[in-house]
Amino acid sequence: MDTTALSDLGFTQHEINIYLALLEEGTSTAGKLATKTHLHRRTVYDTLDSLKEKGFISHFEKDGVTSFTTISPERLLDLCKERENRVIQLLPKLREKQNKLKQNNQARVYQGLKAIKNIFEDILSYKEYFAFGEGMKTVEFLGPFFDYFQKEKKRRKINSKILMGIKYKNTKTVTGSYGDFRFLKDYQPPTLTYIYGDNTAIIIWSEIPTAFVIESKEAAEGYKNYFNLLWKIATH
Repeated sequence: MDTTALSDLGFTQHEINIYLALLEEGTSTAGKLATKTHLHRRTVYDTLDSLKEKGFISHFEKDGVTSFTTISPERLLDLCKERENRVIQLLPKLREKQNKLKQNNQARVYQGLKAIKNIFEDILSYKEYFAFGEGMKTVEFLGPFFDYFQKEKKRRKINSKILMGIKYKNTKTVTGSYGDFRFLKDYQPPTLTYIYGDNTAIIIWSEIPTAFVIESKEAAEGYKNYFNLLWKIATH
């Protein structure tokens, strides 16, 4: 069972082990959990206390014996909402700090797949975007996240114009996408470029995926003009 989501929510490995064991048992004593998880009894008690504080388990006593049980797993969704609300409340102060240091033009470097996925999440907050360049590796690298991105584009009714080499016309990069495509013959640039708002993201799908994001209205307009020139001569 992939427990990455629990780790992302802040669960320690001991908390994950105890929580899953308790889900399987329904109710259990600390001693039985220690046996099942092969953890020291003191570690089990400390972990149970931590899970109680977070609101994921409860306890009751019967005949002088303390037993533990889990709260509904839906509590995990409540935790996500609580964290989201805390972040939302913090956003104005974070933006204020960012704006104090913000310059007219900024360039940021993103390395690694997880970092680059943040670029695509950012694109989803805009009403439209323009893209051109190498597209086949996008599906390979993003995997299931590619499908999520396309579904969100459609759900949010985001307009997109995408320019690619004609060799990609019948690949999932195109057939699995939501957007308006045009194609150019013998067109195969080594990078993929997205223009959204005042941002231009240039992605290189290398062994360690790397992206450069330029935050500049002038740069975005320049790239968009270049895109429009190619768009006019491209075919459906």
